[in-house]
Amino acid sequence: LYALADACTRWSLRSGLRSAVAYIAALEARLLTAWLGHAGHAMLWPATQQLRHALAGFRRGVKASSLTPHVSRSSCDRRAADARFLQLAQEGHRKQHPSRILCLFPAAWPKEQQRVEMVGRTFARHCSRSVFFVAASPEVDRRKMWHLLDEHGGHQVVNVLAHFGNRVIGADHDMGVEATDERSRQLLASGGNLISKILLMFLLVEEQFLEEADSFCRVDLDSAFVADNLRAFLRAFRVMPEDNHYIGLQSYWLKYRFGMYVDGGAGICMTRAAVGKLAAFIRAEGAPEHGLVGPQPGLCRLQPGFNDDVVLAQCMRGANVSEHPQIEDHLGRAYASRVPLPCQQHFGPAAGGWPGNASAGRNRKQILAAMSPKVAREMFRSQASAWLPQLHRFTACEPQKLALMGSDYWLSPFAFGFHGYKDLSLQERAYGVIYRGGPCNWTHGYQLRVVSEV
Repeated sequence: LYALADACTRWSLRSGLRSAVAYIAALEARLLTAWLGHAGHAMLWPATQQLRHALAGFRRGVKASSLTPHVSRSSCDRRAADARFLQLAQEGHRKQHPSRILCLFPAAWPKEQQRVEMVGRTFARHCSRSVFFVAASPEVDRRKMWHLLDEHGGHQVVNVLAHFGNRVIGADHDMGVEATDERSRQLLASGGNLISKILLMFLLVEEQFLEEADSFCRVDLDSAFVADNLRAFLRAFRVMPEDNHYIGLQSYWLKYRFGMYVDGGAGICMTRAAVGKLAAFIRAEGAPEHGLVGPQPGLCRLQPGFNDDVVLAQCMRGANVSEHPQIEDHLGRAYASRVPLPCQQHFGPAAGGWPGNASAGRNRKQILAAMSPKVAREMFRSQASAWLPQLHRFTACEPQKLALMGSDYWLSPFAFGFHGYKDLSLQERAYGVIYRGGPCNWTHGYQLRVVSEV
């Protein structure tokens, strides 16, 4: 297996500058080979099958495997792609395509009450309807439901704990950490309640809200969610309530371990039919009757932890809910991002600082070489390596400015989700940029466009 992967890697890298597809396949083979070096024997057989599929694509001149979508070389005409999107959205609007959106915001109560109220009077107003889901302890609030004040949007707040009890979900409490390092992630994995909250939330949505919208979006509270652009996506690609799809940002970095999943921070949107199938599968897996189990991110179970998107992916896979075919456009651009808007003003210390242009002064050969991992321990330790498991997104346009900075801003200008606003005032300023023409020095060659009326 190692010899085969190594031979194909060396052959493809030699032709990589002439063939982007061969280069992609070579890097994925190298990545998978490195992963095999530390994988347990029980995981080798499925990995071997995946590698065989990937290498078989070499001979056909395409990247066709179970690892990433089909790759073909296409013309990188961004202006034409954007004009076509707007044309399709306008046609869908004229035909009154169903596009009601119910936004679902999980929150910790009362810790995040101030942020709930800010989101309620800003981003949540642009959804057809918005509901906040909390797990308030009986000492805090015993009610199953209440509403925010009118000045904060008057949105409904649903208390999941009051509906299901503490046998299946723990109460919201301030753990004093964010998921910013390994120690904080371990604490949240053992004591967080987000996974159970999200699974139970979808059970309640299926019971109480299913006929109130055509699409349903689980949105992080620290996101800048552009409902208008999602509505344009639904119209442009004729997404029907009866379809069985999800829409969001595909996350590839754990695909060898848990498979691909849609990133929770960027927003997870599903059709009405998909929510129905998802809820049915969650119940078939024993929720809520069987209660909480220990952490098992590879299974669709009620469990402690904060990586709800990884667990939700197992549930959606079991329910046969698949990604929408246009989840990435033909240029490889996504419609949502796990990071904030690319405004220079938004890259303060909390956002990691302004990254600059790491590709400046390098030619194509140097950039491609820098994107290639040399040893296994380099995997996923740099922004450039974020491209490695999703190089099909890179090949059509090879966006030089983003090559060594990762894929976060390889986006359609009509993106609907941005994430990571830990600073409340910065999140409110992001709303001003999106909907009120607030100041933003756009970076990374990107500028958001809002399709508020088509």
